[in-house]
Amino acid sequence: AVNLKDSGESAQVWRSNGMYGVSPDIALVLPAKFSRYTSVVNNVARVVWSANSDRISAIQIRGISFRDEEGDVTNSALVRGKKYRIQLPVYNASFKAPDQDVDISVGLRRVGKTEAEDEIILPQGEVAVSKFSIGGWEKDTEANKATVSFDWAVPTTLAAGNYDLCFEIDPDNKIKELHEKWDYTTDPGGNNVGRYPIAILKKEPEVDTASAVSAAAGEQSVKETDFQILFRPIRDEDTREWLTLNEFRDELPRAVSRDVSGSDGETGKTKDFPATAKISYTGSKDLTNLYMDVLRTDPDGTENRVATRVIPALFRNSEREVSFIISPEKMEKGFFTVDITGDGVSLHWPKASSGGGSSGGGCSAGLGCLALLALAVLPLIKKASPRL
Repeated sequence: AVNLKDSGESAQVWRSNGMYGVSPDIALVLPAKFSRYTSVVNNVARVVWSANSDRISAIQIRGISFRDEEGDVTNSALVRGKKYRIQLPVYNASFKAPDQDVDISVGLRRVGKTEAEDEIILPQGEVAVSKFSIGGWEKDTEANKATVSFDWAVPTTLAAGNYDLCFEIDPDNKIKELHEKWDYTTDPGGNNVGRYPIAILKKEPEVDTASAVSAAAGEQSVKETDFQILFRPIRDEDTREWLTLNEFRDELPRAVSRDVSGSDGETGKTKDFPATAKISYTGSKDLTNLYMDVLRTDPDGTENRVATRVIPALFRNSEREVSFIISPEKMEKGFFTVDITGDGVSLHWPKASSGGGSSGGGCSAGLGCLALLALAVLPLIKKASPRL
């Protein structure tokens, strides 16, 4: 929080005659753009915010919605050849309004850890989107908010698979802004570039009534052995390529331990740090509209969400990597668990019966089996609302 009555520099920039009153700062909604760490100075702990160095999570937008040709809300598993209305929020984090309408470009990629690693499927600007107008901060109004809306007919030439819809505000830099394109090293405050994961399907998913009947009878239409989840090592000196859930949980106490000064050391990490999980699926049918929840489960059973990641689809015999941020402060108590939920499936790593430690990731807990809870009613995929 900033005390605007303070005469200091940190408050001055937020006044209408300060930095945020000089130039507009038009932005996508990027909730994970920043990381934080705790700095202890003279025995006083202070939270320091910095740029999230994990590009994939830093540029994931929030608030996007999809509607089909009938106007019904749907999820981000899109069928090629179908037309969708896509809407996403933008805002201007400044008192100053731009002096012209704003361009936004849309393309399709498979986003990598760096821009050089991106696989470009449809170049930015390939999808037609109209300009939008937006104001600046004003008291008792929302003039600094706008909604970008456009129609997209999914090309029939696209192969089925997972992709990223990519957005860039003011791609030709026609407007002088406080922050421009997101870049960890040159402009870590940048907020003009964002992505949202989608899946392209060959055809509309069918409602599997037989699976719904089996689920109601207590039978499992998807076997727990169809899934495997692995994690990248946390420590730089760890030479293993992937860790099992049990190994990852054993590593967490070392990652979240801190010394009294709050500085990084060989035994731990003070700062929030990126983690990567790989989900492998070998089932007999494609799964859509999935969400991965990374949780801290306290000793009393209370669950606290650390991160949520959208998985538009898991195709048969495929793998999907997702990244998320772990905060040491959030993991000091309780133990690490993972849920994957979606249309017709609910997964939990590990089973509640396997127990867990009371600190830093629950290293005393065994791996346990993957709990696959069959749903009594299979929801209509078409009507599913995305969780954002």
